[in-house]
Amino acid sequence: PDIAQDDSHPAVCIGWREAAGYAQWLGKQTGKRYRLPSAAEFDEVAGKAPVAGCGTVNLADASFNRQYDSRDGAACDDGFAATSPVEHYAPVAGIYDIDGNVREWIGACGNGTAASAGSACRDFRAKGRGWLSVGAKESATATDTFAADVSLNTVGFRVVREMTN
Repeated sequence: PDIAQDDSHPAVCIGWREAAGYAQWLGKQTGKRYRLPSAAEFDEVAGKAPVAGCGTVNLADASFNRQYDSRDGAACDDGFAATSPVEHYAPVAGIYDIDGNVREWIGACGNGTAASAGSACRDFRAKGRGWLSVGAKESATATDTFAADVSLNTVGFRVVREMTN
């Protein structure tokens, strides 16, 4: 991914179709239903995220500034120029890394309609902020749209397991 990572960091450089395909594959392996979260599901949790700071979320900061010769990051320093290990920060509503670290693919086409594995959308949505985000310039529920063939070191994914009553 052209950034320093190890197995404890989030998976990045994965396109939307790969992420949705992984959820589908996981379902076949386990006999459970998995998918990417909806925008509403993501926003419900991310909206509860605390005010961003070096002790609460991985965003652009002093380590980022040094590594990338930037002045955009915060003055505080969490020690991570790019991604941090998953579960490094406290969870929000029981969910780790819902804010910061990497943006996440959601189950939506670029126009906001629902999307699932096999969708023929030309572009797809990612939500949240990542290590490259400058805290005050974006919200924890920010939305980006990327072409279907894009994979970035700032975008990852999580899966949602559907539960039956």
